[in-house]
Amino acid sequence: MSDRSRATLFRVALIGTLALGTLALTPAPKASAAQSFDSFCQEWMGKLAQREQQNAAKVEYKSQGSQVVGTYTGYEKTPLRCQSRAKPGAPGVGTLVYNELHMRKAGSSVEGAKQSSPEVVEKVEVMEIFRFDGAAWKY
Repeated sequence: MSDRSRATLFRVALIGTLALGTLALTPAPKASAAQSFDSFCQEWMGKLAQREQQNAAKVEYKSQGSQVVGTYTGYEKTPLRCQSRAKPGAPGVGTLVYNELHMRKAGSSVEGAKQSSPEVVEKVEVMEIFRFDGAAWKY
């Protein structure tokens, strides 16, 4: 192989290496608005779970006849629907639908009510609408 052929082969290899390096350094495309809304929904459901814990910790127990009763608001762990109508880079909306649970704890005393298992007395379907500004979900 001549020196000229080696130099040409080296240039081709160098150009190929640089091209691959450029491809490797190109950032991955941003997640679609729908994918980011799925993550947003998971985070929101986590916030609702924290709120439920706070609600349960703040229950005020009151006498009702021969029982002591406390009520608070809880939430089902899994959303009924999490749907985005936004496109990456453009404003849009997403809807999150979940069940809010009205919970009741009862017992013969405050301590007995606290130790009792909560009972769902009402289920309310809630729909929240969130705005996508083209880059992030807002609440």
